[in-house]
Amino acid sequence: MRGLRRGHRNQKGITGLETAIILIAFVTVAAVFGYAVLSAGIFSAEKAKETVYLGLQEAKSTMEITGSVVAMASDNTSDTVTSIKFTVRNCIGGDPIDLTTPPNNKCILT
Repeated sequence: MRGLRRGHRNQKGITGLETAIILIAFVTVAAVFGYAVLSAGIFSAEKAKETVYLGLQEAKSTMEITGSVVAMASDNTSDTVTSIKFTVRNCIGGDPIDLTTPPNNKCILT
């Protein structure tokens, strides 16, 4: 037992140095992990913002009927509708939508 004590007599500072190295390693790993988590959070927040803007853009392109819908006949005695008149507007606002007839004079409504 005495020989064991003599061999470790000058090693009092080793424990403090080892503890400091371990503490620095833990702080470094925690900093890297924290940076990775923050980067992932910022990335997902940007993707969510893009999704919201795309949804708003899609909603701005939809129209709704405003006012009355009027069915027109060629004469008063006919039961055949020849045209329908109605007013539409953008649902949320936004840019105007071009409703002019295409060059081939075929209007396709869906």
